[in-house]
Amino acid sequence: MPPFQPRDITDRAPYFSSFVTASDDDGTSPCQNPNQSWLPILEHDCDFSSQVFVDVMTNLIRNPNLNSTHLFRADIWYDSLEGSSSQTVHQEVEHSVSTAKDLNKPQEKRHDTKATDPPTDEVHSLDLSSTKLNLSQSEESKDGRPSHSSDQHPSSPPDRKPRKIHVPGYSLQRTLVREMIPRNPQLDRPLLQTCHLFRSIDGDWDGDDGDDHHLVVYLPHASDPDNIPWYHPAVCGLAFFYKSRGATTTNDCSSESPQSHGHINQNQKQGENVKATISIHYSLFPTQHPPLSTRLVRTATQLLSTLAKHGRGTASGYVKRVQHDLLIPQARLQNTYSRLKLAHARRLIDGWVEQTDPSKHVFEDLGIAAFLIELWRDMYDCCPASEADSSSSGADKDADQPGAVVERTKFPGFVDIGCGNGVLVDILLREGYEGWGFDARSRRTWDVLGEKTSQKLKEYVLVPGIINPGLSSSNTNTNSNSVSNSNEQNNTNQTALEHEEEGGGGGGGGGEGEDTVPFHNGTFPAGTFIISNHADELTPWTPLLGALSGSPFLIIPCCSHDLSGAKFRAPAVHALAAQKASSASSTDQNNNKKQNHTQNQNQKQKQPNPQQQQPSTYASLVAWVEHIAHDAGYIVEREMLRIPSTRNVALIGRKFRYSQETVAVSPPADGCESARHERQGPVTGMRQKVQSPQTILFREGGADGWVERAMALRKGKIRSH
Repeated sequence: MPPFQPRDITDRAPYFSSFVTASDDDGTSPCQNPNQSWLPILEHDCDFSSQVFVDVMTNLIRNPNLNSTHLFRADIWYDSLEGSSSQTVHQEVEHSVSTAKDLNKPQEKRHDTKATDPPTDEVHSLDLSSTKLNLSQSEESKDGRPSHSSDQHPSSPPDRKPRKIHVPGYSLQRTLVREMIPRNPQLDRPLLQTCHLFRSIDGDWDGDDGDDHHLVVYLPHASDPDNIPWYHPAVCGLAFFYKSRGATTTNDCSSESPQSHGHINQNQKQGENVKATISIHYSLFPTQHPPLSTRLVRTATQLLSTLAKHGRGTASGYVKRVQHDLLIPQARLQNTYSRLKLAHARRLIDGWVEQTDPSKHVFEDLGIAAFLIELWRDMYDCCPASEADSSSSGADKDADQPGAVVERTKFPGFVDIGCGNGVLVDILLREGYEGWGFDARSRRTWDVLGEKTSQKLKEYVLVPGIINPGLSSSNTNTNSNSVSNSNEQNNTNQTALEHEEEGGGGGGGGGEGEDTVPFHNGTFPAGTFIISNHADELTPWTPLLGALSGSPFLIIPCCSHDLSGAKFRAPAVHALAAQKASSASSTDQNNNKKQNHTQNQNQKQKQPNPQQQQPSTYASLVAWVEHIAHDAGYIVEREMLRIPSTRNVALIGRKFRYSQETVAVSPPADGCESARHERQGPVTGMRQKVQSPQTILFREGGADGWVERAMALRKGKIRSH
């Protein structure tokens, strides 16, 4: 691909002009510049169609983080295609405010907790590790921009009315009002912006010789350059102009394009009968005059480069492979993450005593904690302690009030198996969720997390009870009323695991060769939420342990081990089956939305077949663990977490598949075995057998050598993910 080298067009006459129309009740404009002049900045040739331009610009409007690493997302407050306000935003932020499940107006949410780190463009995951944490109250950041605080910018009701303009020779196709959310609210504040999509009136749109011009205008809701945040160019407006000669038929901007459903018209493909240019233009504030600053030119170059890159990718048939936020709305998750980061990140990083990079581990666990908090909000109708305290202070503590403290009693507790450094346990405990964690080997971090957390972190070797039914867990006190480190009703014997070096001539038995350690048999109080975060050897065991205790779980797989604890590559058959099912589902959706048979056939011929791609080791591991969980009776849900790790697939088992209706996981009425037999009932008219953990263990090769490998974890080098 040739380097992006746009042409300087600042010496050219304006390509278009605009006039401000009455946007407010008094008819004033945000720039106080009713006749806006537009200064051409840069231009670049392109070979994609105008429809691709419209699709890409619409996507960039909804995802401003693709253009700026200082931005997290955009909340769409108005879309002319959807009416007076966007219902999507109302739904996504409905639960994001600390005390408001009954929230009706999104603007009531705390603006100081609305942002976190942006997702990366290539990895499709949230790169929290790249965040430059700045929790100080200094007046300026390292990049020279002033810090944002409530004192500097007192809160006031934002004006979300569209800023209306008229562009002679163009018809308005669509208008959106977005609020750009910064990743660090202590440095930057959100910015409202009106986005207009125009199309030229002149020209034969349906003819091969007609001109096809499209214009996208951004108007920030700011009256002077000082009110523009750092992440936005300090101009009154900016515009992207698409000019095509000999363009083919293009859909209206106000309708969904075939490309957005996976169909690429033959005349839309890159390099085929399309001769066009894209350019960027600035509208300056009255106090601004050319020549432009270096930063404004550099910003224009970056914005136009992003448009060109995404246009080429869309025209060549690129389809996003990773979908985030399938279970938890993006706004809720990001707001919770931002609050957790402000509350815990500095403390955890400053107190880090391990040799590993603290930012990677801390931000990763903060992201997982945010996901768990929002997941538990949906599952148990509970909220963090800070929200409960806020909702109940100075008001009637109504049990039915959203966020009331009594709601948190529904939470059954959690256990983090293979908890590692214990940071995730610490965050959840400080947020008011009762639970504990254990690992085969203690960490130095445990001693610096505080007394309450240290008491909830235990050094145990897990030996599942189905391997040796005669063993019971070591009995210790976790100082928790709702969750203990063993099932006290069934496991009250104080026992220890004696691991002796085997071999006849090993130098005597008994005394010096013994390593006596506490262990756990993997049986937890019914309903306890099991967390398995990069637990390696415990990863495939998690759904089996959950089935034994009637517990929901969260699994984030990392390294591949079988049920005996040995390293292995999971069979690719399950990953290939998942690929085939996903491909079939996508094909069905595309067929339902196709415009005509010819387009669909061309689509099938040009796009690569995902079934021909050999799945990776990680994909095979995830599919294998998902297969085990399904056979154990779970309806498994997937989520791609926004954490700084390439191993960011989360498998959630919160529902059992034992009836025609989806029923949330709950403690079995008369023991795990009877509940397991109940789950063998019909599902959507088909009998899907649920296998016992013992059956699955035998089918997958058993657990020979588990104890020896588990004990070896206590002596080997601590792994870091």
